[in-house]
Amino acid sequence: MKQQLRQLIDNTWFFPVILFNYGFFYILFGETYPANDGFGTDGFVFQKLVTEFNQCYFFDSYYIHRIFPSLLIRYGLKLLTLDLSPVNIFYGFEILNLICIVVSAFYLKKIFRLLHIRFKNQLLGFVILFVSFPVLKWAFYFPVMTDTVALSLSIILLYYYLTGSIPGLIVATILLAFTWPMAYYQGLILLAFPYTKMELVPLQLKGKIIFYILSAAFFISAFVYVIILNGSDTHLDLVPKINRNLLYISAFCVLLIYLSFAKLFFNAELFNVKSFLNPLNVKRLVTGVGVFILVQGVIYIIDPPATGIYKTSAMLENPIVHSLVRPFLTIVSHFSFFGVFFCLLIIFWKRFMETVTQCGWGLTGAFALNLYLFGVMPESRMLINLFPWAVVLLIYSLNNKVLSKGFYAVAALLCVLASKIWLLIDYEMNYDLGMIVDANGSIDFPNQRFYMNIGPWMSEKAYYINGIAMIVCLIVLFTIYRYGGRKKLKETNIS
Repeated sequence: MKQQLRQLIDNTWFFPVILFNYGFFYILFGETYPANDGFGTDGFVFQKLVTEFNQCYFFDSYYIHRIFPSLLIRYGLKLLTLDLSPVNIFYGFEILNLICIVVSAFYLKKIFRLLHIRFKNQLLGFVILFVSFPVLKWAFYFPVMTDTVALSLSIILLYYYLTGSIPGLIVATILLAFTWPMAYYQGLILLAFPYTKMELVPLQLKGKIIFYILSAAFFISAFVYVIILNGSDTHLDLVPKINRNLLYISAFCVLLIYLSFAKLFFNAELFNVKSFLNPLNVKRLVTGVGVFILVQGVIYIIDPPATGIYKTSAMLENPIVHSLVRPFLTIVSHFSFFGVFFCLLIIFWKRFMETVTQCGWGLTGAFALNLYLFGVMPESRMLINLFPWAVVLLIYSLNNKVLSKGFYAVAALLCVLASKIWLLIDYEMNYDLGMIVDANGSIDFPNQRFYMNIGPWMSEKAYYINGIAMIVCLIVLFTIYRYGGRKKLKETNIS
């Protein structure tokens, strides 16, 4: 009986079917964001792109890079001879997100098998990725976004990278160019640098110090330019200003985060000339350049007007500015959004980083690009494209360990709690702003049940609640890991 149950769970379609049934049930009976017919402010943009396309006010040089999901809904509804009404668009996005989650589960299983991940660790990987707020709640409660499509395409991109499929990489990269810009640049990096399994050769102390200094210099120069010289501060509605009394404490906290990013380069093999040059080939480089030219050519032909909303300079400044609102706001926000996965990432950070560095310059470069530009951004959904990759490599890094049954069970239980699947957000649609804003100018409860998951909009009260919950989660997981019994297994490699 036990063996039959294991075979059932290990089936390629087990998790896709489970997630399909969950999503189908949620679409029928689950709560949704009530304001503006469920579209809110961001969703309103994508609704307009569905109904008006290039005649829309929001059709510009920024949203052209997020237009693919809206076009799927627009022409999908037309193909089904359904009108482009708000209700149909809303359900269309929910169904699209459901399809993307099912496809993501299918490809994640294929990746785990490719990496020879042990059965229990596969289960852990599925739970920390899919039993999470961005999948179980965000994708259906606030569906009219591009996040879930980006998550799915990122998993597909990783699969085709690991299998060495150039056509798969090209298609996924092009689709991401019009879904999630940062993931598009990830795709270009993967096209240029093929997957290579490297040995771990610890960097000498001098080399580590150099990368610590470079990481610190990156943040300090940005801090001086953005905060000291320009005097920048938060400008979004209902987002608290930087607490100037705690500014340098917050800055020190962000500095520590950037110093942790330096571990991405603590493998001397990355800087071995032969290891760098041998995997490169002209065909891949030309293909990468060709994809870039193709995407730019399509945008040139479409000729969208320059964005009047999102300037590149502001997008690059926002992570620094928002990370300084409160000490370690980024860490607390990542836990609130990604849940138990982020606690495991903290506990196994060194091992995780070593695994990334052993995957060559493709994955190392993609992680570095995302982390240094947006890794400290409290609006954690901006890293949704990196989320599945980090889950895969975290699980892969743990594959030579046997964790206790208690560890797996407690981690799964904490995932359910942290996913907030049990929480009725109970958003107040008709409200007086003066009644829901707290003393610090943040959105107060009950609406904070939603906004506490979107970083900068987290109130001080929610900041402390989430911070305490994260600390408790870390203590519980680390204690069980440390004293629950474990042993090493033989290292596994990609075949």
